[in-house]
Amino acid sequence: MESKYYSIFGVTFEIKSDNKKVLDSINSLIKYFSKKRKINNPTNTFIFATSRNVLGQMAYEKFGKKPLFRYNNLICCKKKKNYFFTDKKSLVFFNPDGGIVKGNISEDTLKNSRVFSHIFFYIILAEMLRYSGLYYLHSSCVEKDGASILFPGNAGIGKSTISIAFVRMGFSYLSDDSILLKRIKKGVIAHPIPGDFHIDPAISERYSELSEIKKAFKYGKGPKRSFDPVIFYPDSFVLRSKPNIIIFPEIVREARSVLMPLSSLQCLGRLIPSSLLVMMDKRIAKEHLETLKILSTQCRAFQLSSGKDLILEPDKVVKNILKEVEKDDV
Repeated sequence: MESKYYSIFGVTFEIKSDNKKVLDSINSLIKYFSKKRKINNPTNTFIFATSRNVLGQMAYEKFGKKPLFRYNNLICCKKKKNYFFTDKKSLVFFNPDGGIVKGNISEDTLKNSRVFSHIFFYIILAEMLRYSGLYYLHSSCVEKDGASILFPGNAGIGKSTISIAFVRMGFSYLSDDSILLKRIKKGVIAHPIPGDFHIDPAISERYSELSEIKKAFKYGKGPKRSFDPVIFYPDSFVLRSKPNIIIFPEIVREARSVLMPLSSLQCLGRLIPSSLLVMMDKRIAKEHLETLKILSTQCRAFQLSSGKDLILEPDKVVKNILKEVEKDDV
């Protein structure tokens, strides 16, 4: 088997497989954290072997009726202290106490390498990181002049669009989609899982620097295209920020965008669905939930109803948001 090594904000990994496609697919997701040299005694180890569909199908039939969670065809079930994940084809076991993941990966699963890396592997990785105090948040994050803003939420609510609007106004960015939260003595900080940005060509063509994005690779089944933000916004990437503002965006059909304040309790209620698997393991659920509570109290929170002006006049919308946030701080 071939091994690759990674270090994600102090949490180390060895990923072993007999299939280059498995390693390449995973590397496409976390290549920023890759290490050229061997890491001795890594915190966690993944071992993936190529397999037929038999094990995954059998596991799905036996345990699929009562999963801990289900995401599309992927399910997770628990037996004693061990977890297993299957999509009816592949079967992966996870022992959190030992930091060991062992799996049989089907060629059928790998036919869509992005589904394997960004769903199957990603969910297991996010769960593994929780045991080391790093908590995934489906969010973008930007910062400038002491303002550190999270935009949490599911796909399709405009996280990338609003983030790019802020970056074009001089803000630095962490990520447009994936954040890791970590508790420190004085609150909660955010780290990114760096990667491409994703935007609809109908939006990107309105920005001169992004006008050719429509020719880039498609991202997923929708119209979005992927692009490397470093190329278009050099020197704007940062690896750490301490959030003090949280804005929950939603897309509306109104002409104008509207920002409304939220209480810390409302903020927490909206954060939980955007942070993977909070209650899956009771042993670490308390620490995970406490991290989200601290984050919701250290930040001022708002709901942004994003109107058509975010596309037509993004600079103006950003200025109005910052003005409203500043007014709320008085």
